[in-house]
Amino acid sequence: MFNLLIVDDEKLTREGLFENINWPDMNIGEVYTAPDGKEALALMLNKHIDILLCDVKMPHMDGIELATNVRAGYPDCKIIFLSGYSDKEYLKSAISLKAESYIEKPIDISEITNVISETVTQLQNDNLKKQSNDLLLSGLVESFPLVKQEIALALVLPDLDYDSFRAKYSPLYFTWDNSSLYAILCIHTDKKSLYNKDSRDLINAIYTFLESSSNPLPLDFFAGQTAGGDIALLINGTTGNALESAAALLREAIAEKLQLSVTIGISPVCNTLRELPRAYRQSCKAAMQSFYLGTGQIITFKNVHREKTLPERYFETLSINLDSTLQVFSFLEKEQFSDIENVRKHLYTLYKSMMERTLNNNLMSFEDFEQYNLGEIRELILEGMRAFQTLGNDLYDLKIKEAIHFILWNYNNCDLSVKTIADHVGLSQNYLCSLFKQNTNVTVNDFIIQVRMEKVKKLLKGTDLRLYEITEKVGITDPNYMSALFKRCCGQTPSQYRHSHPR
Repeated sequence: MFNLLIVDDEKLTREGLFENINWPDMNIGEVYTAPDGKEALALMLNKHIDILLCDVKMPHMDGIELATNVRAGYPDCKIIFLSGYSDKEYLKSAISLKAESYIEKPIDISEITNVISETVTQLQNDNLKKQSNDLLLSGLVESFPLVKQEIALALVLPDLDYDSFRAKYSPLYFTWDNSSLYAILCIHTDKKSLYNKDSRDLINAIYTFLESSSNPLPLDFFAGQTAGGDIALLINGTTGNALESAAALLREAIAEKLQLSVTIGISPVCNTLRELPRAYRQSCKAAMQSFYLGTGQIITFKNVHREKTLPERYFETLSINLDSTLQVFSFLEKEQFSDIENVRKHLYTLYKSMMERTLNNNLMSFEDFEQYNLGEIRELILEGMRAFQTLGNDLYDLKIKEAIHFILWNYNNCDLSVKTIADHVGLSQNYLCSLFKQNTNVTVNDFIIQVRMEKVKKLLKGTDLRLYEITEKVGITDPNYMSALFKRCCGQTPSQYRHSHPR
C-alpha cells in the first residue's frame, strides 16, 4: 500500500478528494492533507509520502516551490499537479520537475482516479525494478542463487524488455524457450508480523528443498522474494496434480525447517513467457484467498471467485449486535469479495467499535489484525460480542442483561434515557427502574453515569482530546455538567485526573 498527500488551500477541494475517492481500491493505504506547501513539507518530515497531489497556486509556498523541495529531498515521490490556470510557465515548471501529470480544475474525479491508478502502477513497477537493480549493485551477481532471484523478479514484471533480458542472461543463466508449459507459485507467509526471523531464511529454505532429492519438481526453476515479502516461484514443465503435490511437500518442508506457516497460491498453466506476469498476479490472488479459506493452504486459481467488491456503505447500515454480526460473517463467507483489504479495514472498524464500547484497553494494532483470516476475525469479534451479550451476574434477569447490553452499546448517544432503554427491552419505565435496582443495586441513570465516567477516564488517560470533545464522545452535551459529574464520581476534576495520569 502507498501513502498520498493532498495539498490545496481550498478546504472543500481537500475534503472532497479525501472523502469521494475509494483510496483502498487503488492500493492507497494512508491519505494525508495539508493547506499549503509549508505544512506539507513539515508533514513529510515525519510521514513517508509516495504520491504528492498538490495545487499550483497557494499562499505561503506555492505548488512549484513545494515540488522543487520535494524533488530535491524525496526524489522517488510521484508529483501530480492540480491547477485552475492554463499557464504555459506552470506547465514548463511541471515538465522540468518530472511531474506525473498536470490536471486542470474543476476537478473530474474519474480523471484523478485514472491518473492516480496509473501512478500507483508505476510505483509498483519501480519497486520491482529497484529490487532487481539492488541485486545488481550488491556485487554478488556472480552468485548463481542471487541471479536466479533476479531473473524471477524480472520475469513477473509487466513491462519487461525481453530482448534486453535475453541479452543479459542467456544462455549462461537462462535457457527457457519463449513457448513451453509454465506455472507460478506465490508463497505467502501467514502471520508475517509474528515472524521475526531474517527474511532470507525463507528463500534459503525454499532453495534447499527444491535442490533436495525429496523435491518431485524439475530443477528448472527460478525463485525471488518480491517487495511485499511473498516468494514468486517460477516452474517450467510441471502441471496439474504434480504441481499441487510438490507445493504441499514444500509447505511441509518450510514448516519443519522454520516452524513457519505458509499459504501457497498456484497459477493456471501458461504457454509463453509473456504470460508470466499475469500468471503471477493470478497466483497472488489465489494465495490471498487464505483470508476466506484459512491459512496454511494450497490454493489453486480455480478457487478464486469472479471479481466482485463489497457493496458500498454495507457496513454503515448495520446494527451492532450479536445477531447482525453473525449475519455479516455469513455474508462475507458466502460472497468472498475480491477487495479483501477493504473488507479487512471494515472488519477492523467493527472490532475497534466492539472494543471501545466494552471499555477494553487491549486493542490490537491493524498491523497485527491484518494477519488474521476471516474465520479467526470472526471468533475474535464474536467472542467479545458473546461476552458482551451475557454481561452481568448469572442471577440477573434476562431483561436486565439486555438493558445493560443496550446501555454499553449506546452510552455515547446523547438521547439515551430510561425511556429508550425501556422501549428497547419491552418494559414500562417504572418496572425497568425497579427491576434494574433490584438486580444491580444501582439505578439505571447511575449505571449510565458510571459507564460514561469510565469512558471519560480512558479518554483522559489515553488521548489528547479536549474536554468538549470527550464530552461529545460519551453522549453528554454540556462540558460543565460532565465536569461536575466527573468530580462527584471520581473526586477530581477532569484536568486533575489527566495530570495525575500522564501518558
